[in-house]
Amino acid sequence: MKILNSKTKFLQKVIFVLTIYIVTDAFIINRLSAQCDPTNIDPCEIKKNSIIQASYHAQIIKTSNGYSITGEDLAPNGTNYQVVLTNIPSSTYPMPFGVFPVWGAIGGRSQAVFLGSDGKIYCVGQQDLLIDNSITQGSSWRVSSLTLPSGITVCDVNKWEGTAGSGNNQGNSNGQEDGFLVFSTSSGELYITGDGASNIQAQASNTSWTKLIMPIGINVVDFAVGYRTLLVQGSDGNIYASGSNTYLGDGIIANLSSLTQLNTQPPISGSGIVQIEAGSNSFLLLDGDGTIHVLGENSEGSLGVGHNNDVTRWSKVGQECTSGILRNVAYISTLSTHNYRSASSAILVDETIRSWGTNDNQSITSGTDRIIFCPEIPTGNNMSAVAISNGGHITPYVNTAVQICNIGHNRQGAFGDGNDEEKDYGTYTCLDIPGLPEICGTNRADLELVKTASDSFSMIGSEITFTITITNNGPDASSGSTVRDQLLSGFSYLSDNTNGAYNSVTGLWVVGPLDIGESISLMITAKVLSSGDYSNYAQVFSDSEVDPDSAPGDFSNNQDDDDSVIIVVPPCPYSASCKTITSIEIDDCKSLIPFIYDAGNLEGSIEDFFTDITTCGVEGIFHRDNVLMENDCSSITRTYTLTDDGNEIISCSRIFTFDEDIEGPVITCPSDITLTCGESKPTPKIQLEGSDNCSPASFFAIVDIQDVSLDPDLCTKSNGTVQRIYEAIDDCENTSTCVQLLYFEREYIYVPNVFSPNSSLNKEWVIFPSSNVIVKETRIFDRWGNLIFSNKSDQPLWDGELNGMPCAQGVYIYGIKYEDSKGLDQMVSGSLTLIR
Repeated sequence: MKILNSKTKFLQKVIFVLTIYIVTDAFIINRLSAQCDPTNIDPCEIKKNSIIQASYHAQIIKTSNGYSITGEDLAPNGTNYQVVLTNIPSSTYPMPFGVFPVWGAIGGRSQAVFLGSDGKIYCVGQQDLLIDNSITQGSSWRVSSLTLPSGITVCDVNKWEGTAGSGNNQGNSNGQEDGFLVFSTSSGELYITGDGASNIQAQASNTSWTKLIMPIGINVVDFAVGYRTLLVQGSDGNIYASGSNTYLGDGIIANLSSLTQLNTQPPISGSGIVQIEAGSNSFLLLDGDGTIHVLGENSEGSLGVGHNNDVTRWSKVGQECTSGILRNVAYISTLSTHNYRSASSAILVDETIRSWGTNDNQSITSGTDRIIFCPEIPTGNNMSAVAISNGGHITPYVNTAVQICNIGHNRQGAFGDGNDEEKDYGTYTCLDIPGLPEICGTNRADLELVKTASDSFSMIGSEITFTITITNNGPDASSGSTVRDQLLSGFSYLSDNTNGAYNSVTGLWVVGPLDIGESISLMITAKVLSSGDYSNYAQVFSDSEVDPDSAPGDFSNNQDDDDSVIIVVPPCPYSASCKTITSIEIDDCKSLIPFIYDAGNLEGSIEDFFTDITTCGVEGIFHRDNVLMENDCSSITRTYTLTDDGNEIISCSRIFTFDEDIEGPVITCPSDITLTCGESKPTPKIQLEGSDNCSPASFFAIVDIQDVSLDPDLCTKSNGTVQRIYEAIDDCENTSTCVQLLYFEREYIYVPNVFSPNSSLNKEWVIFPSSNVIVKETRIFDRWGNLIFSNKSDQPLWDGELNGMPCAQGVYIYGIKYEDSKGLDQMVSGSLTLIR
């Protein structure tokens, strides 16, 4: 029934799907109903909805004005044909001032139901198709009595979609009223109403909303409606379905009245699911690798697999076609609102269209009525496609020129060109949308991507950071995009800086809105696992606007939306001295060379034996090494082989574990020394003796010396000690330190201030100079200034006498002249007391 939005883009549908998938495991999304402000709703916000939706002879288009509408039973009275594409709101389809339709759905022949920005539900067209006639109370354009469930506002809704047969208007063979309307919320809930709702979930109401039941802990990531079918992508990554004739993927078909996990899941690539669509008891899933997985009823070839047999096990579009599997697909659409004349379409990354299925009244291409089993290029204007929808007799698409392009049966106003002419058009022709509003998703934003790496040459076991920067070069703002950066097998994801916006499993990064000139960066930190040359690639995977010079998701390598870096990782350095091998253990290798090996040998001799083998020192014995655990360079498998005349006789293997050397060398610092004041510090050593656990070296280079500058007065104040710290390095770049202490002796002269010649202990006055000063002259005076004692030796001694006569008891003054460590004369003086 539909496709999404712009040129080669997976739209915000992708963005929402990936965002929810990332966060719903913990289910941390909170409903913001209490904060809903309808005036802040962007009329062109798309979320997971379609830009264009078609029914049998009708269509609606989402624009910046709200919606445009045309076709069967969609005139304002709900019974006549609306033959001119007309805007909602307008005088033809009035709404209260400032109110516009946020989401719309169409089904059958025909009814359209819209959710207004005021939270009310509007409808027009034949009753009992999408919603029950008891709540529409007529077919004319009006507000229905249906309201959103309690606690849910228009701000919470992120997808709005309906389906129906053609009711009693000869659309179904039995005239059964089987349509329903479904919406989902950003918090992962799903609600249904309509006459066909109880076929999807037993006992669901046809006049009010019923919440669909999912397994406990599983929330809805995306959904799609098909004829009597509902398809759901769960937050656990699995696909669920309900409805009559549901194909379970393993060959079983069942009538289900509750959402049930398919028995066999599609083989989705690491790029994840981009889009899901449901048709007439059939499913189409767009893989991030650009292919389409299909399953289900295929009588009219709508699955495009090369035949019209039902597909009971998962296949791909083009699987049995001459041209092979269809690739480079950006969006998909399939007929989801009828049980006959089913067809499907795809927009490729080059903006062209492919279609397949029932070509009735030239509904998908020119020519006779027929089933087209494989994708074909439709005739006519087939370029710049933004969104497409399969309606049954029409397959309209919109383009970047703000036009609607139609093909098929122009009846009952289906084209919206003012005609109801019962004429078939087998060639796409385009017309302007009234008022030339912006078709949502057709703005232009030139997104440029640059990728760098923290190190282009990395060792196994090390960490590396990849930085991906995306910049919007305008001319319009970007409302959202995704970037794909899938780490290669040689790297293991560790962390990133996006707080959940990057999915390391799919490699997809959900980029938020970017103003003109704005940039944002993703930083992925990974561990290097194995050796090799790696080209790590990143590209803009999808965006919500048209990129004027690039095609997102096309795996190009010459556009500004992609970039790559080359990382070279050398093999493990097993021979480096920075590795030590574990001791050899006795094992089955004792069967090797039994005439040499003595089972009674002790472990030590066994190690000696294998040391010889390691160096190939025994004739006829050789070994080969194979990496066992290269992700951290920790182990190898070494296979020993005995040969006889060049022929291998017997071999065995051992596992050797290498331990990285993380210890620095043991070094011996120079001896501590004592320096006198004025004596220079010795010149530091440039290498020191020592030993290392993984190296036979006995000397190690000094890479750093922490030395201190000396205070010029250090010697004269007090004894001092400073540290000289040496840092040495070994061959593995491990370092260690040692400390040498430098002691400094201060300058001083100790002078006793009292002595007694009559005492037996200190009967002589003696001074005590430090070794770094030289006493040159000493003089002692009485209180009147008379010279009592004078001596020019460096060890003066006074016995308290003058000319052989005892001096009187009292206070005397001394003066000492000395030479300091710098060679300068200094003087010190003071008093001393003589006691008798």
